[in-house]
Parts: sequence; structure tokens; C-alpha cells
Amino acid sequence: MVQLKLPALSRFDKDIFNQDWAAFVSRIKTQPNQKHTYEIKSHSIDLSISYAPSERWTGSGGYPSYKSITAREHLIQNSAWNGLVSKAAQLEATGYTGPSGIIICDGGSEFLRKAKRIFQEFFSAHPAISFVLAFEAVQNFGFNGSNQVLIYFESGRRLPQPLEQFLSELPTLTESIFPYPERSAINALNALTSTKKYLGGSHYGGATMRGNEIRVSARTVLDLLAGKIDYEHFPETYKDFFQQMTKEGRVFSKASIETDTSEMDDDWLLLNFGEPDPSVTPFHLPDN
Repeated sequence: MVQLKLPALSRFDKDIFNQDWAAFVSRIKTQPNQKHTYEIKSHSIDLSISYAPSERWTGSGGYPSYKSITAREHLIQNSAWNGLVSKAAQLEATGYTGPSGIIICDGGSEFLRKAKRIFQEFFSAHPAISFVLAFEAVQNFGFNGSNQVLIYFESGRRLPQPLEQFLSELPTLTESIFPYPERSAINALNALTSTKKYLGGSHYGGATMRGNEIRVSARTVLDLLAGKIDYEHFPETYKDFFQQMTKEGRVFSKASIETDTSEMDDDWLLLNFGEPDPSVTPFHLPDN
């Protein structure tokens, strides 16, 4: 079994989250636009944590990524097993005797990629369940990378031939059935909880400006007005444009919504500013 070079949990505060960690966090706060790295290299610890503000993605790792399944206790002590058992109890309580299956999503769990033995162990413990379908959103990085949905199918007992054929062929049809995922499950969660989710060129937080018109994310503006984000986290591109319009003494002349026809969960808010208005334009003495 592969072992992580990390100390026991009881020593995390002393060996990892100590004064050096506090200094690392402090450097990020004082220099948020620069890259910072926190490393510990010793006979018992090999750890590296990087902060890269220029990157447009987020990531995370954990013990499941490194833990090999070498014993039965590993098969039944993980998030995939817990989810299967919970759903099996609901299905078995119905008394239905026909083919029944469970569909699970990855939720960021690395166990799905090693799940065949987990599924087999699950079927032996719950023979009433006929099959399991597992879905994983994969985020590939790099110039030629493309995101995709992967499907894992395992059956515990013989299924009716049409159903067996459909489920067996489903993993090969993902590109024609499912849209490309924007992010993996763990990066989607990180994006939702990040204070920088409104930054970057994506629709959610994006903006285009032309003359006296700005086209902004409707969700971002709504979240600001609803108090879900602070003004300090409001995109700088928005602030700069609005401040410039204010300096020129311009006020809103038109506002409209442009519905997005893609699969983004957002719309565009179009704001137009008119000519300088005497009511808000700074007073200037006429030239003699």
C-alpha cells in the first residue's frame, strides 16, 4: 500500500500548520498577485503547497488519491461504499424483486477509478441490487486537454438482454449524450467557495465594454445587490468602467437583459450610459 509522507494527525499543528505556515499565509495576503510555495522536506514529511493567482483553475488532493485497495476493510471504508449501502437500504425496503440499480456521482472521490472491486464486494453483500452506474466528471488541463464525462458500469446478476446491452453501451456514448463538463466535481466546489469566482474571462464574472456600454454577468451584479459578495470582491474591470463613467458625469440611459443561449447558468446585463449630464457633471468655469 502506498503511504503518504505526512505526520500523524495529532502532529499536524506542530509539523505543518505552524509558524512557517502562518508566514506563508501572511506572504499571500501581502503579495496576493505573486506566486508562493510552502514546502516541507524531511525524512518523515514530503509536502508542497503552492499559491498561483494567475492560474484559472483550482485543485485539491487527499488520502483517497493515494490509498491502494489491498484489503476488505478498504473496500467497505470509503465514500463510494457508504453511498451504495445507503441507497441499497432504500431499494431493498421497497420489496421490489425486479432488476434494480444505483447511480452514483463521483463528488470528487478518487475511489471511483478503483471501484470495480468495491462494486463486486457490494454485490456480494447486497445481491438484490442488479447493477451500478457511476458517473465521473474529468477535467483535463493542457493545450490539447478537453473535459469529459466517464461512466463505469458493473452488474451483480444477469440482467434482461435489452437492459444489459443498453447499460454496457452507455459508457461509449457519453460524448453524444452529455455536454462537456466545465469542471471536475472538486474544482466545481472550490470555485463556488472561492472569493475569486467572479474573476477571469468566464461568463460568470466576465465583462465586455464598448464605448459607453458595458456587458456584465447578471449573476455577479445580483449577488452584489443581494449582499452575497462584498464590494471588495466585485470585479475590478466593472469598478474601473463605472468609475470612469462617473468621472465623466454620465448616468444610466438604458438597461436590458440579453439571455444566454448556451448552457451557462447566467445571462448578460447590458448597461448604457448617456452623454454627460449637467446634474452630476463637475462644474467648470467657461474659458474667457
